[in-house]
Amino acid sequence: MRLRHWLIAIILGVVAVFGVWFGQLQWRTHLLGYETFTHRNIPTVLLAGYGGDAWTYNGMMQRYASAQIAHGALRINVSKSGKFTITQTGKLTDNPLVQVLFADNKNFRGEQAQLLPVLATLKAKYHWRQMNLVGHSMGGGVALNTLLAITGKTEYPQVAKFVGIASPFTGLGKTSDPKRVAALTTQLRQLPAGLSILNLAGDVFGTGGDLEVASPTVFGLKQALPNNIRYRQVLISGDILTSEHSFLHENAQVDGLIAHFLWQ
Repeated sequence: MRLRHWLIAIILGVVAVFGVWFGQLQWRTHLLGYETFTHRNIPTVLLAGYGGDAWTYNGMMQRYASAQIAHGALRINVSKSGKFTITQTGKLTDNPLVQVLFADNKNFRGEQAQLLPVLATLKAKYHWRQMNLVGHSMGGGVALNTLLAITGKTEYPQVAKFVGIASPFTGLGKTSDPKRVAALTTQLRQLPAGLSILNLAGDVFGTGGDLEVASPTVFGLKQALPNNIRYRQVLISGDILTSEHSFLHENAQVDGLIAHFLWQ
């Protein structure tokens, strides 16, 4: 009986902690609704990380919609063969969010190849000439490589702003890989002048990373960028429920940083 009581107490404690965390998250993002944001007809394309699915951004999208900042407009499901279906989930104006979901969601190069016809369709069918890209973890790398591939090509929307969340741009170790930085430095010369980039990394309890990705490999992007890029990086410091790799997109501070960057 005593063991049972302890188990019940532990379960109730965990539920209470998550309840407080979730309530604070919802309330802090809701407060963004009292600020002034610009509503444009520029889509923001959301790319999840390794093995990611709809859950990666569902919460963030719901919070932005609740605060009347942005809203889900299209959900695009890409099969393993690359065929895709588009479901309209909301209006295509006033900061529309486009969620791209890959069945082959652990294939870095595969996602890059399959994303190109999706983006071409956004231009041809919906007549979007510009877009924003947001990528979490591997999705940030996919977004950056795609950005390089489509720059200056008229069949694709051009990227106005890019957000990376916990994306290891310069290696998978604890520090940046010098060879990777050197290669990126050459590649990133192709970026369009004036591109705006927001780069976010997590740091759990001062460990130097988010327990999956080391922050130096996220921020290593800075030294590879040309001088004509508008760049800002922010370290999100905290506990597991705020700064761990998969909790960064469930963070009110991150919600606010991205909203201010994209829509103010």
